[in-house]
Amino acid sequence: MVTSILLSAFIATAPAGATGSSCDTGAFTSSLLGDLDHALELMQPDPGLDGQLIADGGIVEIDCSQPIAAGACGARRSVVEETERHEWLRERRGVGVWYGDGSSYHALSDEDRVSWLEQSTTPGQRPPTPDELNRSSCIEWVMTHVEAYYNAIGERETWERIEAIVRSEKLTGTALARELQAVGWTSVYLNADGDYQGSTEDDGEHAYSRRVVDRDGTYYGVPVDESIVGWEADPAQLESLERQPFFVYVARGGLHVTAGVDGQINELARGEGPDGQVIYQDPLRDIIDIYADDVHDGGPEGRQKAMHMWGSGLMLVPPSPGSTRATKG
Repeated sequence: MVTSILLSAFIATAPAGATGSSCDTGAFTSSLLGDLDHALELMQPDPGLDGQLIADGGIVEIDCSQPIAAGACGARRSVVEETERHEWLRERRGVGVWYGDGSSYHALSDEDRVSWLEQSTTPGQRPPTPDELNRSSCIEWVMTHVEAYYNAIGERETWERIEAIVRSEKLTGTALARELQAVGWTSVYLNADGDYQGSTEDDGEHAYSRRVVDRDGTYYGVPVDESIVGWEADPAQLESLERQPFFVYVARGGLHVTAGVDGQINELARGEGPDGQVIYQDPLRDIIDIYADDVHDGGPEGRQKAMHMWGSGLMLVPPSPGSTRATKG
């Protein structure tokens, strides 16, 4: 099945028997007997991991003291912490802290939400109040972590300007991509199979977007800095992108937006309530196969549906020290 992340970026470095969390597992065990709010105070990732990312099975050091690198570190940490916090609470009290704006829970009245949370919380645990939960959509989940990026580098005003523009354009993924590219993020067009046509008219979107990129150098109006075509047959083309601690990915012309850490797609399912997994993470290079087999039950139809979503898109990578785009805007 599509996997949830429990600090999956760190699991590769965990010793045998570890839970995958960067916290002291003993603290987790003892905290189960105490107050849940106090337990949350113990869920602080090891600061020593802030300057590390997983690449090619090893650890690559990055200098988070540099303002630009600190932004990627801050965004990555935001993704990991919030994903871990939701899943950890959901496992222990039955209800996490995030839910989608298309979920049945979101449609409830305030009074009914209180009743729902009381009924859904594990006996013996304190039910959260509705105000303690976070409503989100796929793009707003991403914006949470882009905001963390700009907070980490002390450019709050830049983020507030970007957010205002994106919200004024009805939270479209291409608006976010355009604004990030304009302030120095590198836009990379990805097409899994440049010759794919599919079996429906909508499947032609991937071939269409490639033609526009080749002709005009844009993806739905967003300038394209780099292009990678045919990565499904040659996933080695993704290796440099998989080394990035944080990225934003826009698919289907901005209809779907995800965050990403260490080569992993991290996305929020807007149809799930706080008792659901809500946040899913899987390797970018395997995303088509995972969706085809696990989400859409395999076979030619499953692959067609997976390619419909993931056949092409635009990745936005934050500036890095020495980047020629780092000072743009």
